Amino acid sequence: MRKTAQKLILFLSLLALIKLPFALFYLDEQNFRKAKFSENKYDTVFIGSSRTKYAVMPSYFDALTERQTKSYNFGVDAGLPPQTFDWCENLIESSQSLRYVFFELSGGIKTMSFTELENSQNHLAIDFFRPQMPIQYFDYNFPFENVLEDGELEAKIPVSPENIRLSLSFNQRVENDLVSSFPSKENYWVRIKRLIELAEAKQIRVFFFVPPRLETENELKTVLPIYRELEAKYKLTVNHYEQRLYEEETSINDFHLNRAGAVIFTENMAQAFNELNF
Repeated sequence: MRKTAQKLILFLSLLALIKLPFALFYLDEQNFRKAKFSENKYDTVFIGSSRTKYAVMPSYFDALTERQTKSYNFGVDAGLPPQTFDWCENLIESSQSLRYVFFELSGGIKTMSFTELENSQNHLAIDFFRPQMPIQYFDYNFPFENVLEDGELEAKIPVSPENIRLSLSFNQRVENDLVSSFPSKENYWVRIKRLIELAEAKQIRVFFFVPPRLETENELKTVLPIYRELEAKYKLTVNHYEQRLYEEETSINDFHLNRAGAVIFTENMAQAFNELNF
């Protein structure tokens, strides 16, 4: 047992030494996003994981909403719900121009639930050891004239038809499955209510959406009761029956869209937004 602990400490120490130069000289992705967001007076933000990062094209969304919005994609690779709540609250409290927030509902990671992450400090360790590279992070926050160009985001690894089929079923079950209990006392629900209260105090509209490509049954069990408990005015339903978002032709890999998929999902987001009654 002692030898195992020593090996773990040595391993973490080596990781910390590798990470330190990057931490000192380069912004991690969430701080890179914050810095970019603060450079312009964006009034709309999409916050979530890499599934949001690779699924929403802000300038295309703005064009489809007939310039009702000036939006920014704040999707971050491996963004976990406890952190995304923190980032969103920070933007709401600090921004003077924000009007609309679109917040991704997702689960924790495969080995830990949201509550386990929230109650522990594991997410801090995960954040520290998140890869950082001395390059500008990829995003879709570029001018409208470049949005529909053929890009590099085609399939990078073989896509599993079975995983995609399961993902489609998970997303469709968000609307179809019966819910036996609601999350009134769950940590996730507490954070959602706090986020809504913060937003409404600043007259900001906040909408929650389920991203394409839910990964696991456990993630569905986290997202489903939360989504169904939300009042309609806080939900943006965009993708639960969209077959085209679950095909190899719209995939980078099993759980992320490529450029063609992002075009479709952005169109669905804009359509759902345009149909809201303000």
